[in-house]
Amino acid sequence: MPILENIPDAVIRSEYLRDAAETLGIDENVLRRISQLRPSAPADDPGGEFNPAERRLLQILFENPSLRAPLLEELGEADTKGLNSEPVFRIIRGLFRKEKDLIFQDLQREIGPALSRRLSQALLAKGRPATIEEARDCVCALKAQARECELRELQARIARQDKEGGAMSVLLKESRTCLRQILALRNP
Repeated sequence: MPILENIPDAVIRSEYLRDAAETLGIDENVLRRISQLRPSAPADDPGGEFNPAERRLLQILFENPSLRAPLLEELGEADTKGLNSEPVFRIIRGLFRKEKDLIFQDLQREIGPALSRRLSQALLAKGRPATIEEARDCVCALKAQARECELRELQARIARQDKEGGAMSVLLKESRTCLRQILALRNP
């Protein structure tokens, strides 16, 4: 069971579980129950779950190759900075720039088992067929989230400048610009 549980890809792990049950001549459900009773959160998994926008956008990118180009052109590196899925998006963008196919097994080798496990779970939770509008909504949500993080950083810098008695006009201007961008992204 520990060997099977260390397989990060949920689909492949399920296939091996089925094969093991068949080879051992026991009910597959028994093995699944044993697997569920064991502690599942490994200590080397510092990240958290994907937020709904990043999870859905990853599903769309994997399921709809025709939507990749317009979406990846809209989604910049700064838009995914700090997300749990940031390494995944970075690799996907790199493959896109090199005009290479997006193959889960290749990506899996580069991101490690913990992130690979979360990505597998996100991709297995399939939803309705994607539309370009839904995908763009996800991109807008991620962009807004990135701008909100940027705004918090600016506000912290403004507070420090205020305590130190420094000039804040440039920071205030950046803050207003960032706030306008957030509002535009949240209310297109």
